[in-house]
Amino acid sequence: MKVRRHLWALVGIAGVVVIVFHSVLLPPKAVVANDSPLASIARAQRWWREGRRVVWLNDGYLGRSGGRLALSIQYPLQRLVKTEYYNTVLFAGATLMVGIGMYGWCVTLGLGVLASFVGACALMLSGDFITCVFSGHGGKFLMWGFLLWSLWLLTYGVRERSVLALVWSGICGGIGVSNQLDVGFIVGLFYVAWLAFLVWRTRGEGRGKKLVTGLGMAAAAGSVYAILTVVWLLGLATQGERAIAAEQRGPVEQWNWATQWSLPKAETLTLLVPGFYGWGHLPDAPYWGRIGQDARWVTEHVGFARFSINTQGLGVVVIALAVLGICRGLTGDVSEEGRKGLSGRAVIQFWAIAALVGLLFAWGRYFDTAPNSARGLGAYRLFYALPGMSAMRNPLKFLYPVMLGVAVLAGYGMETLQEIIMRMQGHTKGMVGRVRR
Repeated sequence: MKVRRHLWALVGIAGVVVIVFHSVLLPPKAVVANDSPLASIARAQRWWREGRRVVWLNDGYLGRSGGRLALSIQYPLQRLVKTEYYNTVLFAGATLMVGIGMYGWCVTLGLGVLASFVGACALMLSGDFITCVFSGHGGKFLMWGFLLWSLWLLTYGVRERSVLALVWSGICGGIGVSNQLDVGFIVGLFYVAWLAFLVWRTRGEGRGKKLVTGLGMAAAAGSVYAILTVVWLLGLATQGERAIAAEQRGPVEQWNWATQWSLPKAETLTLLVPGFYGWGHLPDAPYWGRIGQDARWVTEHVGFARFSINTQGLGVVVIALAVLGICRGLTGDVSEEGRKGLSGRAVIQFWAIAALVGLLFAWGRYFDTAPNSARGLGAYRLFYALPGMSAMRNPLKFLYPVMLGVAVLAGYGMETLQEIIMRMQGHTKGMVGRVRR
């Protein structure tokens, strides 16, 4: 009976994907994706026909002249799917993968079928994810899909001390990071914190050697898939430092460049009301906020006044459920026994803190004592100070762990709502019974 309910939930997740992408799935049509033009897909398909499996791109290797090896799971997919339908299959298929991974993770945490389904839908339909279709950021979709499966397998592997699950977690994590290195790296920082939390919470389960072996093999397996892109990151960082020197970009200019795409604190409202500040480049609802605004715009009218082609958003229902989940965790009205040491209260508190931390970092220069100065005090400065991270821009990338945290909190909120409804029904039945007597 329980297996059947899980199957129905997966059918529901697939149904959500069909509803969202129905205009390009029924019947199949091409998806407009700016950074994934059909010409580049056709070129990759030609390379496959010519027998190329590894591509050498001349954009620097360890900061030296030369190139890098480009390996991606997208290339076999490009070979199998017609050019005009490639983006359709990629975005719809990756969204389905995200939903299944999120659902499996929620079930592993001990949430019920409906609560897990709600958590999966909350993440699948998050604005900063699903609206990236128009941007054409296919790498983010594949990254998110594989990282969700990695998170699911990691949680299960640590809880059950399963070496096999941990190894597959490492493989999925390596593939995910290799598809979108910058965002994958940021999400990976939160995964490390989650891993430490899991190990601590399950320390009484024993079988420490099995856990250490599994984690070691997971790290090795993940490195096999991610090493080329990690090396590329080192080269990119070195290139970025050389570019700064060549352009004579000073500390102030570098800080402003790196934090240009920060989330203004006022625009946090879009998490609750998607599209409140517009919907990107849509002519009937243009974006009118400050994301992407050049630091010199206000005083000198230099650079972008604003630039955003996707929107941030989670929605009123998801936020309300997440708040309900947080209230449940703070009051302690959650079973402390949990599953294999993972109590609901502890998980809620972890992801509530993680979501808050991600939001503070996403605010970037708008949460700083000196927003347009090389020296200031703010959350994003901690990340910016890490070696090589000054060459990475866009604090908005920290919204990905925010979306993950809010989605799982919404799942716990749905579980709480179900219990409240059941108690009310039981109370009503009891009153009716007393009246009849």
